[in-house]
Amino acid sequence: MTAVDFTSACYLGLHHPSRELGPWDRYTTGAPAALTEPAGAHRVAAEIAVLQGTQRALLARSTLHAFVDCMAVLRGSDHIFVIDSASYPIAHWVFDNSPRRILFQHHNVNHLRRALAKSLWGRHRPIIVTDGLCAGCGVLAPLEQYRLVARATGGVVLIDDTQALGLIGHTPTRRDPYGRGGGGSLATLARVTDEMICVSSLAKGLGVPVASIAGPAAFITAVERLGPSRIHCSAPPISDIRAAAAGLLVNRSRGDRLRRRLAALLSRWRAISSELGLTTMGGLSPVQRFDVPRSAPNAVLRSLAEQDIRAIITRPGCADRPMITIIMTTDHQVSDLDRLGAALHRHIHANHRPAATS
Repeated sequence: MTAVDFTSACYLGLHHPSRELGPWDRYTTGAPAALTEPAGAHRVAAEIAVLQGTQRALLARSTLHAFVDCMAVLRGSDHIFVIDSASYPIAHWVFDNSPRRILFQHHNVNHLRRALAKSLWGRHRPIIVTDGLCAGCGVLAPLEQYRLVARATGGVVLIDDTQALGLIGHTPTRRDPYGRGGGGSLATLARVTDEMICVSSLAKGLGVPVASIAGPAAFITAVERLGPSRIHCSAPPISDIRAAAAGLLVNRSRGDRLRRRLAALLSRWRAISSELGLTTMGGLSPVQRFDVPRSAPNAVLRSLAEQDIRAIITRPGCADRPMITIIMTTDHQVSDLDRLGAALHRHIHANHRPAATS
C-alpha cells in the first residue's frame, strides 16, 4: 500500500517540474538585487502587488531576508516593534533583537492598546507585527482593528501573510469558503491603505520558496534602495522567478477550483475528527492539529507510521501543548483522509480496550 504523507505544505499542489519552467542560460546574475534585478522579477513583483491590492512589491530570497530589509527601513529613533506573541518564529528571530520591543496577546486588540499605553516607549511609532492567518489556530488576524490603532498612533502594520497568500481571497461563500482570487489576508479588507506592509513567502500557496514585500510605493522604493539583503545578498535565481510566474498563472486560471478542492478535504477531515472525538485546532488552515484521547502524541505518531501514514508533531505559539499535525494539499484524495481516520480509529480501539476481568 502506498504511503500517505501529510507533511508537505504546498497547499495547492504546485510542484513546478523543470520541464515546465524552460531552460536558462544563467541561473543567477551573481549581483545583488539592489544592483541588478533578474529577468522577470519586476513582472512577477508587479503581479503580486496587484494580487494583494498594494501599490508596489519586490521579491526577496526568503521571509527572513524580507523582514531584515523591512526592519532596516522601519526602525528609527521614534519606533517600537509591537509583536503578536504567537507570530511565526521567523518574525521573532528578526524583531526580538530590537531593544524597543513589546509583545501583545494573540489577536487581542484591547491588550495591544493597553501594552502600548503602558510601554516605556508609549509615544513612539508602533510597528505592529502579526501573521495574516495564524499558522496555529487558522484564524485571520483582526487587521482592520490593527490598522486603526496604527493610523491613530502614526504606525504601520507589518503582516506575515505566508499562510494566507494563495489560499484566502475575497467574498467567501459556501461554495468558496476560502474566498476567490487567493490574494491573502489583505483581500478580506474593504481597502488596503498605507498603514499596511505585507511580507509573504510563496512557498505555501504557490509552491515557490521565494518571498515578496508589498506595500506603499514610497516604502517599497526605500527598501529597494536600502534593504541590507538587497545590497549584500544575491537576488532570487531565475528558477524561483519562473516558478513564481508559473504559480501566479495557475492561481489566475484555476486557483479557485483548487481552493474548492482543498475546502472539500478540510470538510471531510472535520467530519472524521468529530466522529472520532478528537480535540482539534486549525480553523481555515489546511494545517490541522489534534489530540487523541488518552494518547501521547509520540505514541499516535508511531502508530500512524506503522500504517504508512506520515504526520508530525508541532507546537505553534498559540497552543499550550504539542499536538499531532497533518497538512492537507490538493494532492490528497478523500480516501487518504478516510485511511487516516481508520488508522486513528484502530489506534484508539487498540489502546482503550476495557481491562479483562477474571
